Amino acid sequence: MKAERRHELKTNALARGLEGLPDYWREYGSRILLVVLVAAIAFLLVRYWNDKKANDARLVAESIETASTSLQELQQLPAQSFVRPASEIAEGREKLRQQAEQAINTILNTTKDPKMLVAAYLDRGNLYWSLANFPETPGSTTLPSSQQLTNRDAFLDQAKASYEKVLDPAYKASVENIFAARMGLAAIAENQGKWDEAKAQYQAIADAPNMPASFKELAAKRLANLAKYQSPALLVPAPTVTPEPSTAPATSSATSQPTASPAAIPQTFPANSQPTTRP
Repeated sequence: MKAERRHELKTNALARGLEGLPDYWREYGSRILLVVLVAAIAFLLVRYWNDKKANDARLVAESIETASTSLQELQQLPAQSFVRPASEIAEGREKLRQQAEQAINTILNTTKDPKMLVAAYLDRGNLYWSLANFPETPGSTTLPSSQQLTNRDAFLDQAKASYEKVLDPAYKASVENIFAARMGLAAIAENQGKWDEAKAQYQAIADAPNMPASFKELAAKRLANLAKYQSPALLVPAPTVTPEPSTAPATSSATSQPTASPAAIPQTFPANSQPTTRP
């Protein structure tokens, strides 16, 4: 009897609950749907953000590899001028330039990591430095103007702007990257004959308190030789000595030998001191 009574009470309670469900849904249904909808949107946003971070990281890694490989191939390209025609060298140079530029721009537009940005700016500086100093290959002067490097000064300006980005305090570049950027700026200044600017860059390296000793030594050597680099190479013949008149027959004639002053350093920076992302 008691069991039947309990069953009857439960049934009545369930019936009353079902009878009040429409009123409950009318009062709280919209709120419940809103909570469910917000939770679903939050889940989708988190998933999208995680997928985007993973895709961006993969894209940046691929772009870094592409930029590094393109720069290496570009620096090795002049050595192939003896086995490849000038037109192929020019086409290869343009292809590598486009690949490197696209990869570097992808890094700059995708990531906000200061380390990645500094590496990209250094790569861009090295790219334009290499293009500005790309040697003339045999037969290149006979190519159409579209295949010749006629904008070397513009490349130098672009390289300078990229190296200066590395020195921006906002990026908090490492001492190695700062050294590479200052050496690049000094190389450009020497190339353009702006000796005071080159001296300022070397002096900044030598005076930096946290700069490794090997970097300071290299900067000090460049400073010491800077005056010699400024001296133009001159070839001047020695003055001719005219013998005084004499009644005796001349037994020997005065000869003059040309003397040469020490040759000045070429305007392009030595290869072993070129800026690099890995000094």
